[in-house]
This record gives sequence, structure tokens and C-alpha cells, in this order.
Amino acid sequence: MTKVEMVRDAIKVLGWKAKPTAIAEHIKSKFKVEMTKAHISQTKSAERRHRSERQKAVKAEVSPSPVANILAFANVLTEFRSKLGDEAIRTVVRTVLK
Repeated sequence: MTKVEMVRDAIKVLGWKAKPTAIAEHIKSKFKVEMTKAHISQTKSAERRHRSERQKAVKAEVSPSPVANILAFANVLTEFRSKLGDEAIRTVVRTVLK
């Protein structure tokens, strides 16, 4: 197990608010490995950064909200209205809603 994985394990057990001293004690008692507080702090910061990037990537993959779909639909209707006229749009909407 790498030291980064050990820090991840300690964060899972102790939480993100745990101080480097507590994480070092956890790693020493569980894995019998000594890590400096500076190394733990650096690893924890890198993990937080990676976690933030992963969350942003997941949010980007989420489909657009229903409001965005409605706004896009309204824009398309406005465009068709200028091309076809009001009565043609009403006929189409009535047909679709039946």
C-alpha cells in the first residue's frame, strides 16, 4: 500500500477535518509506517484538489436542467413563429398537446 493510499484510508476513518498529527498516529498504529506531518499535509491537499476536479467533471457530465430545456424550446418556438406565423404555431401546439 502506498503512502497516498494510507492517507486516503486515514481520511476515510478520521474525516477531512483531522489534523496531520492525528493522521500520522493512525498510519503509524495501523500500517507501522512513519510519515512526516508535511508529507501528510501535502498529500491531503493534493487529494482535496483531485476530489474537487472529479466533482467538477461529474457536474459537467450531468444533463441540462429542465429549465434549460424549456428555454431552448421557447427559443425554437420564437424562431418558428417569425418564419411561420402565430396561427401555424398554435395549430402545431394544439396537435402536439392532444
